[in-house]
Parts: sequence; structure tokens; C-alpha cells
Amino acid sequence: MHRLAIVPRRQPEPSAAGLERIARLASGILAAEPRIGEVEPFGPNVRQGLGEGMAIFLGDAAEIRLLSVPGEVHHDYRLVWLARSGDTAVIGGPASAEFEDYQRQTLGEPGVRYLHVETERNGIRRPAPIVCLKEESVYRRLCGICSGQDDITLMPHISTGTIWGLAAQLARDTGARVNVAGSPPLLTRRVNDKLWFGDIVSRLLGAAAIPEKRSAFCGSALVRHVIDLGGKWDRLVLKVPDSAGSAGNVLVQMEELRGLRPGEVLAELRARVDTLGAGIPYPLAVEVWDANVLSSPSAQLWIPRPEDGPPLFEGIYEQILEGEQKAFAGAAMAMLPPDLEEVFSVQAMEIAVLFQKLGYFGRCSFDAILTGPSIEKARILWVECNGRWGGVSIPMSLVNRLPERDRFAAHVIVQEKGLEERPLRFAVARRIVEEYERERNGDIQLILLSPGVLEAGRGVHLLVRAATREAALETSREVMARLRAAGQIG
Repeated sequence: MHRLAIVPRRQPEPSAAGLERIARLASGILAAEPRIGEVEPFGPNVRQGLGEGMAIFLGDAAEIRLLSVPGEVHHDYRLVWLARSGDTAVIGGPASAEFEDYQRQTLGEPGVRYLHVETERNGIRRPAPIVCLKEESVYRRLCGICSGQDDITLMPHISTGTIWGLAAQLARDTGARVNVAGSPPLLTRRVNDKLWFGDIVSRLLGAAAIPEKRSAFCGSALVRHVIDLGGKWDRLVLKVPDSAGSAGNVLVQMEELRGLRPGEVLAELRARVDTLGAGIPYPLAVEVWDANVLSSPSAQLWIPRPEDGPPLFEGIYEQILEGEQKAFAGAAMAMLPPDLEEVFSVQAMEIAVLFQKLGYFGRCSFDAILTGPSIEKARILWVECNGRWGGVSIPMSLVNRLPERDRFAAHVIVQEKGLEERPLRFAVARRIVEEYERERNGDIQLILLSPGVLEAGRGVHLLVRAATREAALETSREVMARLRAAGQIG
């Protein structure tokens, strides 16, 4: 089995009543969508899971809606932090030989290989998995890498139909058994859909377990829901249900819309949503954004096949959110009151067990917000599922495989935008963080997670390890100040 570093921190257990609710709901979902967990059409040599041989990492997220914009920064290198010698990483976008050397050295895995593919052509951004499947020259190179292998694992950022189609084609043309480390394509679409997820969680945990939200499939419904909810709340958020995180979020201040006629409201909403692309991408989720948010935790889990045991609970991370749009800027291990942590963990495990019964496999996280007068009296509202690898789960799994866990007991994940839109060469950023490490005499560790955002002047992806959470947070602030200064002077 491919050696992913899965380290459960605790093992919450649903109650007997919870397991009964899960079983009933799973039966209902499977009856309504019997093909939701289906993988058999991809052939007898394609299976779900982790294999014994080499892995092919496909870290491009461009198949997610709103993430396939030409010129958008590539994050393909991030997933390679999970690789081992003998594995191959498919990389779209600009190549960085310096970062590849850095990645191999940091991991201690000199045999990691990189396959570069052209993903932008004639002003069109093509997801790297589609290029691998559809472009003959790239596909033949991939077959060459797989030559002589009898067991291969595809390790995708997100397991789309393209990934499963690529697995079927490789199995046919190489004769190897091809494993897919991800969920069936229809289930992948469902769990990453914010509307579907909200409906399922409300049916499993009750309507009070999600923020108040509506589904809008046309302009008149959108205006109706905004006016209705805006009569009770001052701030709403429009969400593209199948996009990732804040990429599809548009904040609506109701004070700017009250008193307008319905047609004027629609025009104002269209102007705001147009920033995401051409037109309004229906359906949209209309969600209340007015709650007194105390914290934004996420539950990180690995969901194995049922025969391999229950889901594994790897931790709770608190999101660091910035700006009016509440865009994701980073994360640290959450510090919740014990009783609240127990309820949060059990509810997350119940959702994960349900997904496992539907056929889910692989990395999964659930985002929530805590609202109320105080953290001790907080209410848990489940917001969305990330049925894929992400900005928290990849560094978390990297930490699990790195040495000196006792000395670096805490870590912070920085995923921050900034640097005044000035590009910063990876080699310069590496020199800055390594100089800082030397100044600290080895009591912290800094790992630059991706070169693309730096070299495009879009921000920093950084892992900070230290003895305590406070030391890791303070270090992240100091290092970011140095990187910003370097970016501002070009």
C-alpha cells in the first residue's frame, strides 16, 4: 500500500442512535441514486483504493468550477509533498527546477519524478488530467512511465470522472491494475456541492446544524430569496455550490439593496456575481452570513474502504480568515473546550461514516462555523465538505511524515495573499526562510509549500513548525513580514 502518513489523533464514536440514523439515510440516498458509488463501468482492472506500486500524483485543481481561469496560479506542486521515491508528479503550469530540488531534499526522496504538461494554449486553461487523457503525446509519455508496472495508484487532488477515465485507459493499455485514491465520480460531485451537503447534513443532524440557506435556480428565485432573508438579516453570501471555498463566494450587504425594486435588486446582484465570470452561474446558494462567528474549524479525516475499518479522525484545524469576503488565509490546530470538541468530533464522524457507506474513499474535510455569545455556548453550523485534498490536509499529512515530532509539536499553515502583486523568485524566498531558520538556531522549521504564488506575486504558501502554537504563530508573522518586504522591493 502506498505509504501515506495517516495519523489519527482521536477516534470519536457515533452513538447507537446515530448509527441507526446513518443507516436509514444511507439507504434512502442509495435508493434515490443507486449509481452514486459506482465504479464497475471503468473495468475489472480499475479499483478504488491505494495500491502497492508507484503512484502518479495529479495535483491540478482546474476541474473545479471557477478554478480553470487562464493565467490563474497553478498549485500542482503542493500534492507532491505526499510522494515517495519512484512516484511521478504531473505538473501543469510553469516548471520550477529549483523547487523540485528543494522538494526532493526536504522530503529526503531523491527518486520523485516530475512530468510537465502544457495546460494553457490559445488563451484556454486545460486541466492537467484532461491533457493526460486527451493529448496523445502526453498520454504516451505517461504510459512509458507506467511501463513494466503491474500495480499503479492515481493520487488526484480531486477524483473526477476524468481521473477514473484515465485509470480505465491506463489499465487497458498497460495491462496494470490501476487504483484510484478517491471516491467515485458521481459521489465526488455530490459531496463537493454545498447545496447537496447542506441538505444531507440537515437530514442527518437536523435543520439547526446548518446555516439558514436557500437554493436559487433562476433570477426570480434569487431575488425572492435575497429579499426574504434580507428582511431578517443584514448580511448574506451567494455561493457557487460546486466551487472551492471562497472562490465562489460573493458577500451581499442588505443595506445597499433595501428599498430597491426586484429588477434593480437582480441587476445589483448580477453586477456582483459577474466578478466570478460571465453571467450568474446557477444554481446559487443564498446563505445567511450574519451569525456571530467565534471560530471557523474544520474536521480533517481519512475515509478508508469499509473492510479496512472506520473513518480516521486526524484533527481539528481553525481557519484563519481575512477580509470582508472571509477568504481563507491559513490554519492552525484548533483549541476548543473539551465538551464542544467532543460534540464537533462525533458529528464530523457521523457525516464521514455516512459518506463511507455511500462509497467514499480518501481525504475529506468538513468546514463549520461556531456561533453564539461565547465559545463555551457555541452552536456548530456545518458549512461545506471538501471531498478532496486541500490547503490544510496536504501540509498536515506532510507534518505526519516529517521527523522530530516532539521538538516541533505545533504547526501553522500559512496560505496568504499579498506581496503587493510583486513577483518574488523562489530562490529569494528560500534564502529568506533559511536565513531565519539559522537565526533561530534550529528551534523552528519553515517549509515553502508551492512556488507558483510566490513567483506570480500572489502570496505565500508556508508551513511553520515550532514547539508551541504561540511560537508557530509568531514565527509566521515575522517571516511573512520579511517576505512581504522582499516582494515590495522586487
